[in-house]
Amino acid sequence: MKRTGIAFVLPLILLLSACGGTGAGTSATPTAGPTETPLSLSDYIPFRENIRMSYSGEGNEYSEFTAWAEYFENGAYQVRSSNPGTDSVSVFTLEDGAVKLVFFRGETYYRQNYTDRREMEEIILQEPIEEGNSWTLDDGAVRTITDLDADVKVPYGTFKALEVTTERDDDTMKEYYVADLGLVKSEFIPAGDASSSVVSQLEMVEENVPYTQTVQFYYPDFNNDRLVYTEKSLELYTGDDIKKIFQQQFISVPEGSGLSPLMSPNASILSISMDDKTGIATVDFSREFLTEMNAGSSLETMLLDSVADTVGRYFQTEKVGITLEGEPYESGHYRIGSGEYWPADWEGIQEYK
Repeated sequence: MKRTGIAFVLPLILLLSACGGTGAGTSATPTAGPTETPLSLSDYIPFRENIRMSYSGEGNEYSEFTAWAEYFENGAYQVRSSNPGTDSVSVFTLEDGAVKLVFFRGETYYRQNYTDRREMEEIILQEPIEEGNSWTLDDGAVRTITDLDADVKVPYGTFKALEVTTERDDDTMKEYYVADLGLVKSEFIPAGDASSSVVSQLEMVEENVPYTQTVQFYYPDFNNDRLVYTEKSLELYTGDDIKKIFQQQFISVPEGSGLSPLMSPNASILSISMDDKTGIATVDFSREFLTEMNAGSSLETMLLDSVADTVGRYFQTEKVGITLEGEPYESGHYRIGSGEYWPADWEGIQEYK
């Protein structure tokens, strides 16, 4: 299956920018003068819901990006960053006097809650908020608070900012954080060559703006012995669970289409998720999915194919597990055991018109 984006390993600049996406604000352009410097991590990197932050870029086609707040659960904050090449998700925590990046996954084009994952620990900013405060990262880089009141001008406004500098053998990174807003600028300087810098600068902050996805939902066109799909534009706000949206679409079909819904209104999707290790995306239904299916073997096959094609397309996998309340799916015609999957196959399927 082809992925919908370009494989690209994000540099540190976008990891930190995703953290900046947690900032608050409006679409107006402010100008900030000198103020008493806050000494709180939550001032400089505020965790806020339903925020979209847009950054312009210079020096690299991927330095332009947009960040959305996806989840704020399990004592963690998940942010999606989208640039012209790829989407990624990052999870941050605020604990032990430090903001930490604890999970990162590139090329992630689906919504999944990773706030319970702790796979790394990179300190983005730590107390005390004092010039000269310094810490060493796992790769040997040294990160230091180098200025409490740096003058910064970006498309979004002019500010007094906290400057944080990360030094490596071959490059330098500077980030600028503004109280009650977050990251406003990142500058990546390779090998001390300022002329080759890669810069991202805050351009716009918007509240209550969703992340929008176009998703293909597959249905049996039983009378014509085929599957078809429809496209839906989904609006996802902070905390939205994709299973509720899928459930609504599985129950309904276009009016007058003659297509078969994938489940009855009494059935529900209990969970839907991707296992990164096995590559299997699993959807767990209530037992009504089967008991109220009211289908012979041909229609049942088409329904399972439609479920697998929809879930597989969304999670970018050809392996789709189907379970009933956590147990293997088993009907008079099929059994999908633990660790097994129903294969997704989109070849030759046309859009319903």
